[in-house]
Amino acid sequence: MSDSLPQPDRVAVPIVQGQSFSDALNRADAPGYLGSMDVVDGLLRSLAGEVADRVRRVADGSLEQEAAIAADVLAADGLAMILRGGSAAYPGTAIHAAGPMDDHVRANLPGLEDPPVTEAVASFIMEVYLAVDTAAEDGEEAMQERMGDALVRYARLFSGLPMSVGGEA
Repeated sequence: MSDSLPQPDRVAVPIVQGQSFSDALNRADAPGYLGSMDVVDGLLRSLAGEVADRVRRVADGSLEQEAAIAADVLAADGLAMILRGGSAAYPGTAIHAAGPMDDHVRANLPGLEDPPVTEAVASFIMEVYLAVDTAAEDGEEAMQERMGDALVRYARLFSGLPMSVGGEA
């Protein structure tokens, strides 16, 4: 038998002062709960799919680059708003508020301009661009590997965890 308790794999259930354990569990069961890495991962996968689609449409000439950039900026702003507690559809943990999430992102990605959460989402979007470029150079498998790595790192970051595990970047 292990000396330590097993840790939850994908869901963090923070207890807020004055909140009962059952209230915390009920909140964790809410659809869109940002304390679930699966929810954050789903948001990032959706964004990555949209960005990759825009990259392909720019390449085939069916979308102007300026329109793609404008859509990326709106997407970054929208996801940052959600991650900072700005959407009732996505209840979060104590870190999913403007100040705490900003501080967490700054601690994990030093040197970002303000607003840091929006800049971090923009950094994720750049990772998607780089992954799509990787497909052109090194194939689909290399793109999937690069995209998967970015998804894991940013899902951890936006779930309130350290961006890397064991000092890996």
